[in-house]
Amino acid sequence: MSISKDTFSAMLADLSQQYLETAAEKLDRLEVLIDGRDSAVKAPMDETYRLVHNLKGSAGSFGYPLVSVIAHRLEDYITDIGEPTTRERGEMLVFVDRMRDVLDGTLDADDADTALIVRRLPVRYTFEVDDVTESEVEVLLVMPRGAGAHIVEMELRACGFRVITEPSTLSAIGTVIRTKPDLVIATAVMAGMSGIDSPARSTPCRQRGRFRLPC
Repeated sequence: MSISKDTFSAMLADLSQQYLETAAEKLDRLEVLIDGRDSAVKAPMDETYRLVHNLKGSAGSFGYPLVSVIAHRLEDYITDIGEPTTRERGEMLVFVDRMRDVLDGTLDADDADTALIVRRLPVRYTFEVDDVTESEVEVLLVMPRGAGAHIVEMELRACGFRVITEPSTLSAIGTVIRTKPDLVIATAVMAGMSGIDSPARSTPCRQRGRFRLPC
């Protein structure tokens, strides 16, 4: 059975509206969890992580790549956070607010200034900030998630760098194009495409003059 163009467009519009409503509900739920307003939840950070991960995965499918990028940053922010402090709760809500801004149209869903937007998001440091000079240098770490990536990320943050982690070289290429990190560090041994091959794949982007990628 064939579907007319108008019917298909109506179906897509309906799915998009359903996504927006569902995403808004998830953001509302995130606010409750972050504020600690649901005492019945035994592991609020676990549920928070699941919601953020879900938002990150579904947003791109419905034309909201900027929500995916912001959710990814929040996912990294809350990894191993334990019981968040009052300051950390406030900073986590900043991510939620920015995702709302994208969904309600305040920020362009595919904003050309994605790199600028994400660099204004909070960064969680695991050391006394007074001991290290904070840097605006952003490092993209391309390593499979695990103890090794966690250790490298901690060391980079301890040097004052802003760090975002991608578990695969394929997803890292999209992150490089969108967020324009100052430095990319990739492990040589990766599934699919090695860390050695990935800079070569990014060469066409550099040649177009859009940005320079330190390799």
